[in-house]
Amino acid sequence: MKTLIRLVACMVLWALHSPALMVEGGGHTNAPSDDGGWKTQVKWNSISGEPTGGATQVGPRWLLGDKHDDRPVGSTFMQGGTNFTIVSNILSPSGTLRAFKTLTAMPTNSWYQIYTGSVAGLVVTVHGYGCPIGNPVVTHVPMMITNFCHTDASTSFDVSGLGKFVVQQSSNLVDWVQSTNVFSAPANVTMSCGGADKMFYRLVITEEVVRANGYKAAPIDGMLRSAKMLITGTDSANNWLLAQNFNPVSGADSAATWNYDSCSGVFAKINGKWYLVGVVHGGNSTELYQGLTGGNPFYGAMKDQSGLTIGGSGPDGFEPWGAFPITEGVTYPTVSQFTSVSCPADAAWLKNIIGK
Repeated sequence: MKTLIRLVACMVLWALHSPALMVEGGGHTNAPSDDGGWKTQVKWNSISGEPTGGATQVGPRWLLGDKHDDRPVGSTFMQGGTNFTIVSNILSPSGTLRAFKTLTAMPTNSWYQIYTGSVAGLVVTVHGYGCPIGNPVVTHVPMMITNFCHTDASTSFDVSGLGKFVVQQSSNLVDWVQSTNVFSAPANVTMSCGGADKMFYRLVITEEVVRANGYKAAPIDGMLRSAKMLITGTDSANNWLLAQNFNPVSGADSAATWNYDSCSGVFAKINGKWYLVGVVHGGNSTELYQGLTGGNPFYGAMKDQSGLTIGGSGPDGFEPWGAFPITEGVTYPTVSQFTSVSCPADAAWLKNIIGK
């Protein structure tokens, strides 16, 4: 009887490097060469040392933020090296934006006009104080031996998965003979037994397929970053929200928003002039993930969920919501989607209160 050893050895990994996609712009901690709204970004002062986000200057005494940032009067922030204090907090007519008035005027020429045109399809520049890019998340596509069959003259088996491999055989588990054929999984393999009473087989992987899922979140460092994103349209449930996702459009300049990016500005350059399009609202790029075989859960922004389990944190630890198996030829789309509040709906109101 022939025996098959389901042994994978001598791995050579060729596909371990993920593309240069960025979560919140990675190391983009300097102002873009043409500003892109960078000078309009302010940072709220921290309370008790906790991380803090920002807002967007829209006038000499006005900031703009998302509706959920119901910050109290008396809050302070830093702009141009000077502290300023909020004296009023006003919800917009659409109920989607908040305008904050300062006690004293901020630096002049530190804001841009509000855009009132169509936004779908715009490549925008977004800023934020959220997490920088963390370690890449990759999933290895395994190769497994199945459907083992043998006769006196030969042995055959299937290899599932994705990648390339050669087969080694031995009659004593010491001396191994390697086949000259390089197989591409999924594959059917037939090997001659050479008349031996007992034969062992093992795979040697020469090229492994690795799915580049996305990135883990690195610790918040309080730095302002800038990156580019594509507006795909409006959110399916709320037409005042601009829909975006972790779909790279500018190589290393692409990004996904994170915690503490809310209220930061979204800008577009149209006919050579910068405009304020919206402010960051939120998203689900802070989902909790775990590998299909377990391990420590982690937060991350994904463009492909294959080989991962998604869930949340509960009383007993990680609580899975769903799993995404590795399926040949199938990738699971990104869930790292996020939204920004569109300014055009409240453009007239904004221009009225800030006097421009």
